[in-house]
Amino acid sequence: NTVIADGFFPASSNPATIEFTKDYETLFGKSPAFLEAVAFDTASILFETVLDQTIRTRSDLKTKLQSGHVYDGATGVTLFDNKGNAHRKLFLITIKKDRFIEINH
Repeated sequence: NTVIADGFFPASSNPATIEFTKDYETLFGKSPAFLEAVAFDTASILFETVLDQTIRTRSDLKTKLQSGHVYDGATGVTLFDNKGNAHRKLFLITIKKDRFIEINH
């Protein structure tokens, strides 16, 4: 009956998490941890936003990030509020038969 909340779960059924984990393991020969996943998502969000043709200034970048756009990445869904704070849905995990199992995807 244990529930664990975590910012990243490499065995998630989230397609973006699966793809990131597979690519990371192929490249580095080990499973990624939270730091690698959040760094990847941060860079991806920034690159995706900056490559938008309408972004010409830092103010445009800030406005775009705060627009409520949802980014789906290795750590799940991320969105920024109008103050620039990132919000993420945590992975909920339990233990069954000596294994960690995702319960919220």
